[in-house]
Amino acid sequence: MNNSFDVGLLRRLRGVCRLAESSSEAHAAAIDVWQLAVPIEVLHNHDGLTNADLRLMINEGLVEHRVEITRNGARKRTFRRAGAMNPAARTCFVLSAAGLRYALRVCNLLQRPTDGAEQKPHWDAASRDLTLGGMLVKHLPEIAETQQAIVDACVAAEWKNPIDNPFADMPPSERSHYLRRLLDHLNHGQKDARIHFSSAAKGRQFRWSFPKPPQR
Repeated sequence: MNNSFDVGLLRRLRGVCRLAESSSEAHAAAIDVWQLAVPIEVLHNHDGLTNADLRLMINEGLVEHRVEITRNGARKRTFRRAGAMNPAARTCFVLSAAGLRYALRVCNLLQRPTDGAEQKPHWDAASRDLTLGGMLVKHLPEIAETQQAIVDACVAAEWKNPIDNPFADMPPSERSHYLRRLLDHLNHGQKDARIHFSSAAKGRQFRWSFPKPPQR
């Protein structure tokens, strides 16, 4: 989206939030998101989006649009794919995968603590993304099973330090070295080095923290 903070951007943010609600409701009901697709007139009349807003959101890959062709009395809504957006047709919209990620980032930023409370990271097992405030910290490939075990332990402990080492049953002579090496791998390759993991209690536990800014 356009980085300029203008009235148009605010309209499009409202539209993203409205479509995110539909996506969330469809997910909760375990139905196809298109069954709760939002008609263009709703986005016009209730959310204030203009045709130009919708075209921009399409071009930026945030939304998908189709024309509804549901027959009267049908139990399910049906659609046909559309080329260029036709405001006069029964055009309906849903968020794309990119739009859903954008909506998540917006929601996380809006929910960021303002009272000095410590913010917790978030682990998405489906995407295998470790994020903080909606921003990517590190993507763990499927082969990084041991690193994921550390992150899973954090989730189980609700990110409350100190956290028990999931490999604590190893011999003491190996445990501390193995944990430190594993945490080094987890610390390496992060985006902006947002989270730091460190060993504690002779390898029986570990901690996470936000890196301190470099001293000038």
